[in-house]
Amino acid sequence: MADLQLDSIFGRSPSPPPPPPPKYEKYNYNGRELSIRLESFHPLWAHYLWNASRVFCDYLINNKLCKGKTVCELGAGAGLPSLVASLEGAKRAVVTDYPDEPLLNNLRINIKECGIEKTAIVEGFVWGSNIDHLIEANGGDEFDILILSDLVFNHSQHNALLRSCKNLMKKGGKCLVFFSHHRPHKAKEDMEFFEKATEDGWNVKKVVEELVGVMFEEDGGDETVRATVHGYELSL
Repeated sequence: MADLQLDSIFGRSPSPPPPPPPKYEKYNYNGRELSIRLESFHPLWAHYLWNASRVFCDYLINNKLCKGKTVCELGAGAGLPSLVASLEGAKRAVVTDYPDEPLLNNLRINIKECGIEKTAIVEGFVWGSNIDHLIEANGGDEFDILILSDLVFNHSQHNALLRSCKNLMKKGGKCLVFFSHHRPHKAKEDMEFFEKATEDGWNVKKVVEELVGVMFEEDGGDETVRATVHGYELSL
């Protein structure tokens, strides 16, 4: 009698399809074309290179903010502002996002591709949680510059974000917050981040307003509103 295996009785289960390949977007840094790797899809919206991140990088470069400074990016996604901060001479860039390994590994790949492994490090971080490992990654000190790129749409996390920023930022430091109103009907809720910041003792100053184009043509609402990147500087 033949030795019957389970797969000969029930049939082999089909192999799962391979994951979609990563996507790449370009950013021109001082004549050098950076190829930024993105996950093919991520539930935390990390599979896009957002307009705000491009404008953020231009602001860091044009204002020469990074040389010799320590930087921490929250909710980094592909990490473009942190990559540029390192290329601009930041002493240390701690690049953080939700502790999901594919997301963090994608950041590590981008850091390696940019050749900034000596100054940039990836850490998982949940907003509002313990910051000790981030401070340790920065040699035991708080940060000169905090980067928040396109995060204020997450209205339920405003308080956690502000709490983390207050704990992470060095006295005399800057917290830079760039974003677009992707949902114009929710613009008021986006701006509540800055109202809460003011109530919490932050000084809030607008530093950028730039019309760059919409991220998603199919979305509804005023195109000019959706196409504009706003930048704010918060200090204590």
